Formats: sequence, C-alpha cells, structure tokens
Amino acid sequence: MSDILKFSVVIPVYNGSNTVTRAVDSCLKQTTLPWEIIIVNDCSKDNTLDVLIENKKGATLVKIYCLPKNSGVSVARNLGWDKATGDFIAFLDADDVWHPSKLEVLNELKHGYKDVSCIAHKYTENSLPEEKKIMPKCKILKFRHFLIRNYFNTSCLAVCKCIGERFNETMRYTEDHDLCLRIANKMNIYYIDLPLTSLGRPQLSKGGLSGNQWAMRKGEMKLYFHACKLRWWLFPCLPLFFLFSIAKHLLKLGMRCMK
Repeated sequence: MSDILKFSVVIPVYNGSNTVTRAVDSCLKQTTLPWEIIIVNDCSKDNTLDVLIENKKGATLVKIYCLPKNSGVSVARNLGWDKATGDFIAFLDADDVWHPSKLEVLNELKHGYKDVSCIAHKYTENSLPEEKKIMPKCKILKFRHFLIRNYFNTSCLAVCKCIGERFNETMRYTEDHDLCLRIANKMNIYYIDLPLTSLGRPQLSKGGLSGNQWAMRKGEMKLYFHACKLRWWLFPCLPLFFLFSIAKHLLKLGMRCMK
C-alpha cells in the first residue's frame, strides 16, 4: 500500500526488565514497521534501563526517555505522546505484545475511513492467532458506550497526533477509560473486533495497576464525575453511576469468596 501512516509507539515502563524486550520486539516484527518506538522509563528500581540500552543497539527506531522520579503511567505516556513525531500514537504497555499485523490493520482501517482519529481493538489474555493477514471488522463506539464499560486495554489504543486530549495525570486507575470518555465526547472511536494485543497478565491480576479493585472503583467514580461535567444533563444520574460501580465491586468480592 502506498501512503503508509507513521505510527509512533509509546511504551511506559516501570521495573519491566523481564518483559519490555518482548514488547519492543513485537513492534520491530510488525509487517508495517512503526515510525519510532518511544520508551519512557518511569524511574525503574531494577535494571530496566540497562536492558533498554543493551537492546537499543542496532534498533534505530528506538528512543529512550527517563523520568527523574516515579510519576505514574499517565505522566510517562503523556511524555511519550508529546515527544512523538508520527501521524498516530499507538500505546503499548511493557508487559503486553502485539500481533505482527496490528499496524498494517490499523493503517488499512485509516485509509478505509478517512475521518478516523481514534482506533481501538480487542485484546486477549491468550496467545495471538498466527495468521499474517487479518482483515478488520469495524464498529463505531460513542460516548454512551463508555458509560457502561471500557471496551479495551490501553495497549489496544491508537490516536491521531493532533488530538488535544491527554491522560489525566492525577489518575492512577481507570485513566485509560477516562481518556476514552473525553475522546468519545468529541468524535467516534473506531473499534476492531479482533484480538491484536496479548496481555502479559490478566486485567485484574495483583501485579498490575488494575489489581487494586477498590482503588479502581474510586477511579471509576471519578471518571463518572468527569463524564457529567462533559454532559451536564447526566448529573442527575451520578448517584446511579456510583451505585453501579459499588455493585460491581461487591459482585466481584462475592465471586472471589465463592472460589
């Protein structure tokens, strides 16, 4: 295909020496290579930086930035976003990997729908399919969809460089859901119902940020408040949103106790 988009990949990493190389390799093995791979080291306490420097040798696409203090994933992603020079920013967490055809599929989708400024897709916690060519099946997600759930992981999100939004740096939980609500408030999000990302750990595993479920629920309540500020007529529904979030928390606790 002529006219290939320039994808800047942004990878935040904190103590990811055991996984970040695999994540970067999944970018370098893309059938449509990224324009650049921006890795932001969030003041890791292990040997992540040494691993990054060692593996950068010969990888001219890779750029490494270091935060002076541990600042959280939102700050790290925003720094990478601001440093990016490509047409689209594609996010990838340091313990996740991409299907080799991911950027090719995103590029094809963008050329099929000229007004696309935000693309997302499905993820899996299992191995990715081995097919080299995947044709996207696409649907449009709007603001109302994200009031009920977040449809994807951050490693499944790609946005146009020109989008004015950024991750909320005061949020360490549900910051990706909060960003998607703000984006969907302005434009459609094109969603590909295909697993193009494999998560290195389950969404709610103890090792990840999502593991603290009560903190997640509080973050979810915060994003509902933000949503009501975007659409003022939703404010009467705010208590219902809070009850919905608490009910989910209690349900998950109950399911855990039954195991």
